[in-house]
Amino acid sequence: MSDSLDYRDWQAVNKITGEVMDFDLFQVKEGGSWKKIYVKEFCLMLGLNGAIPTKVLAYMIEGLNTKNEFHGTQREIATKLGTTPATVNKMIVALKKGKHIKEVRSGCYIFNTKSIQYGNTGNKIAVLKVWDTLT
Repeated sequence: MSDSLDYRDWQAVNKITGEVMDFDLFQVKEGGSWKKIYVKEFCLMLGLNGAIPTKVLAYMIEGLNTKNEFHGTQREIATKLGTTPATVNKMIVALKKGKHIKEVRSGCYIFNTKSIQYGNTGNKIAVLKVWDTLT
């Protein structure tokens, strides 16, 4: 069994009604640290609905390093996920507008630890120091 729970692989089925509900919780355990977010609700909060925005956000979260950074251009993300760069751009713009990410440089984004955090409290302080230096 993998350490990663991919929401795209799981569904809950009501045994009485047969209603199928997709999981919207994305959680990864790596080296004693946890990343946890309700992906679908987070996307809705950003004003983005549907499977593709959810897939883009989940992919970015999966790719976070210990500095709370995601490395990858919009074109690379689109190619990997089989979507268009314009679709990925909508997610990036919404995340920036909501102050959930900042662009460190082309193809490198840092997530605000108030939204999504990788690692422990000490790591959060280090990431916040970098976050505060970016415009």
